[in-house]
Amino acid sequence: MKEEESNETKPFENRFEFWADKARNEKNTCLKLQRIRRKVSIPPSYMGNLKSACTTLLDKSLTKYDADISGTLVAYNDKTFKSMEQTVSLKNRPGEAYLNFTLEVDVVIFGPEPGSFLRAVCIENRLTNKSHTALLAMETFNCVLSHLHEENNMKEEEIEVNDEVRFEVESIEIDWNGLLMVKGNSRSFVVC
Repeated sequence: MKEEESNETKPFENRFEFWADKARNEKNTCLKLQRIRRKVSIPPSYMGNLKSACTTLLDKSLTKYDADISGTLVAYNDKTFKSMEQTVSLKNRPGEAYLNFTLEVDVVIFGPEPGSFLRAVCIENRLTNKSHTALLAMETFNCVLSHLHEENNMKEEEIEVNDEVRFEVESIEIDWNGLLMVKGNSRSFVVC
């Protein structure tokens, strides 16, 4: 039974200090430390425990792209929760009363932009797939160096599985579920 539990994939965990340290001390991570404000609506059942409500809402946002912050929420500091501008919405029907407020919190955001540089680890080399090289940034975010249209312009340097690569971000795609795919320029990579 314990073996089965250890093989299960765990959901992404909020580890603010870990990600904040990476944002402060590592180059080419596209991580940013910011204080954000977010409008929040919670049902009356959370009235006695706003921190629990905020934690639940922010946990659901982890690793999902959010256009309001121009990136993906990676971690938040629950010690910095600050409630501002509170209002109450009361309706005559049960289940329609909500507490609305603005939450202020310190967060770490993964926000790559075209032209920025990012480091990632190769998880699939060109021998496995001729059209692209699959990479993983910070063991979490999918990245790809496309080789379609590059046959004559490919760099001499080959990337092996587990090589760390630094590349220029060419574009970002977001799927319908908010998951991010970073596309890199295959002519600008360097094996670190």
